[in-house]
Amino acid sequence: MKSLLTPADLTAALPAKPYLMLDMARPVDEKTMEGFKCVAINEEFFVGHFPKHPIMPGVLQLESMKQLSELAMRDALDPDNKLDIYIKSVSRVKFRKPVSPGDRILVSSERQSDFSPEGTVFRTAVRNAAGACSEACLTLAARERKVDLAFGSYNEFDLSATAMMPPAKVLEMMPHRFPFLFIDYLVGDAESFTAVKNITIGESFFKGLDPAYPVVPESIICEIAAQAGCAAILSRPENTGKLGFFMAIEQADFHRALRVGDQLLIKFNLPPGSSRFGKGRGMLTANGMADPVAELSLMFAIVDP
Repeated sequence: MKSLLTPADLTAALPAKPYLMLDMARPVDEKTMEGFKCVAINEEFFVGHFPKHPIMPGVLQLESMKQLSELAMRDALDPDNKLDIYIKSVSRVKFRKPVSPGDRILVSSERQSDFSPEGTVFRTAVRNAAGACSEACLTLAARERKVDLAFGSYNEFDLSATAMMPPAKVLEMMPHRFPFLFIDYLVGDAESFTAVKNITIGESFFKGLDPAYPVVPESIICEIAAQAGCAAILSRPENTGKLGFFMAIEQADFHRALRVGDQLLIKFNLPPGSSRFGKGRGMLTANGMADPVAELSLMFAIVDP
């Protein structure tokens, strides 16, 4: 690996990225990598996260950690860029302080296990000039870049007039906007609900992806799940007018690729509580099938605006 990887090197080494979240990277030693990114107000995601209060999404900090770790793993296991290196699991993710336009972030990744296509563990973190912003333990694995698309059909979860939270209500409830609003509607009730996200090639995060391999990055799946849980919590009467912030991922496991044409269903267990923090466990499936796409345990903060 070169002593300094430039944007041209990163673009070649990190194929099919919706957001390239590194400007430069370098190896420190045989187990450690560093990456650097300037954060600018002109980046597209700030338009929708959030209007009038721009904050870099925590999941894009996670994506920067994943991309830096991927550089090391790809150099060792897939120098010809033939495989999909994906997040198999992530744990102990904490978002400690916001990253704002104008910040410059230093990303670090330290390998914790031997390289293996079945799973390589990395300890990762993001810092800005004020200190620690986020951290995570990532397990990356490699799989064939092949996906079988399935032609859609209607089911009980398709949008109807009886939806608990139709798209217009989602817009009222959530502070997110294009291009970072990732749930379409909710069905059920606040105690037992299913959030629905239709996966279409028109999404902004597919712009940088290979159309021959149209799968959703795991970092975006985390954001979809977080927004679903947040919307359900905010729909409860005691939280009327409040805001929900994504605080942590205790554990997330990704079982299969989420594809263009899938109807993603997010089912959360969100026990009611009096704390300003909410915890929930989500099961994500697609197209009414029982086999999970992913399982996540998340934490939210419920605050006054």
